[in-house]
Amino acid sequence: MDCLCCADGGQGPTSETEFLGSICNLDNGKAKFPAEDGRYVMYVIAGCPFAARPWSVLSFYGIPSNSNTHGLRVIKLFPAAHDDGWFLQPVSQGEQDLLHAFPDAKCDSLTPTPEGCTPLDPRFFPEDKTTFHHISQLYEFAKPGFQGAKSVPLLWDTKSHTIVSNSSLGLSEMIATQMAPTMATRNQHIRLFPSCQTDDENEKQLYLQHKELVKQIHSKITTAVYTHSTLSFLSNDDENEKQLYLQHKELVKQIHSEITTAVYKINSVTDGGEHDRMVNDYYSALETYQTQIVDNGGYLMGTTPKFVDLLLLASLVRLDLAYQWRFGLGRKSIRENYPGLMKYMTGMLEMEGMMGDCILPRDIMALYWMTPKWVNRTLPLVPETWEVECVGGSCEWKRKDDDREDGEKK
Repeated sequence: MDCLCCADGGQGPTSETEFLGSICNLDNGKAKFPAEDGRYVMYVIAGCPFAARPWSVLSFYGIPSNSNTHGLRVIKLFPAAHDDGWFLQPVSQGEQDLLHAFPDAKCDSLTPTPEGCTPLDPRFFPEDKTTFHHISQLYEFAKPGFQGAKSVPLLWDTKSHTIVSNSSLGLSEMIATQMAPTMATRNQHIRLFPSCQTDDENEKQLYLQHKELVKQIHSKITTAVYTHSTLSFLSNDDENEKQLYLQHKELVKQIHSEITTAVYKINSVTDGGEHDRMVNDYYSALETYQTQIVDNGGYLMGTTPKFVDLLLLASLVRLDLAYQWRFGLGRKSIRENYPGLMKYMTGMLEMEGMMGDCILPRDIMALYWMTPKWVNRTLPLVPETWEVECVGGSCEWKRKDDDREDGEKK
């Protein structure tokens, strides 16, 4: 039968600024982008929290990402960019300087150089392979005159030589529902998204509602995407399932707004007072999610991870590695100020396929320290643990009481 999420064979809605297709696990020959081993490649940047979404789902399920013939090949572009955007091969002097400054970046390339790069199969690229060096060229090849953001993640079809999708949320869902059922090597029992591969009518309707969530979240980043039904399709007998869905929907929306994109808004503000207010709001949101995780038994929605946990993880990792100083968020850190989030983060990083696979700390840092556009525009707050209070000639480090051991004064 046709899967509801691939009712159009994965063609996706037409857009002048996005690619919104989908790989489809169909057995009726109607899929425009069938789920075939080794057919697709996904371009990512190690530091980008949006590329981290589908990449972490891929790693969570253990779908092969380093093979040219199995699973979904992940191609890591150089982790920093210069004036011409994300690149595989340096062209300008600025790009060559970046490469010289970070010669052991974990990236992929058309040639065995630089030393840290892995040579790629030529079939991964358009026919004119010799001149391919920037991600922008794939966009232009797939749609001449493309006016949207030439961003990552990007899913490329090596057979039809075109872009399938550049939607981070759409790709995450696609990997979980269309590839994991046949390609996963671990965590098959954990469902990050509702599945459309079922004969259960209620499950089908739940999937339709998840499409509505994707539409709402995407409207905050690009343009509206999927246009399926509303929660009215769920019967009263499904009240518990409906509430679970609504909770996940709201969490994804909140974390996208309060955590993922908040740091970019903080970085762009030029008013110091407004900057400090936004920073404090960010820290308050972290406190709220920390309490929720502890109260719910280890994850945001209970004792097993959901997709929303992978969203939050991507931002937590980047806070201590880069956001503290690049985005004026140095007052607090996960490791010093949020013990609950620290336990949550390290637990997820210890999952197979995370640290060293889709989470590459130094390459993440390279995006924010080596890309010219990431510059501080306001003065960061002093780290909380560096504040000193002096009274009557006696100085004491200001720290929370619960950070002190046996009443010791710092």
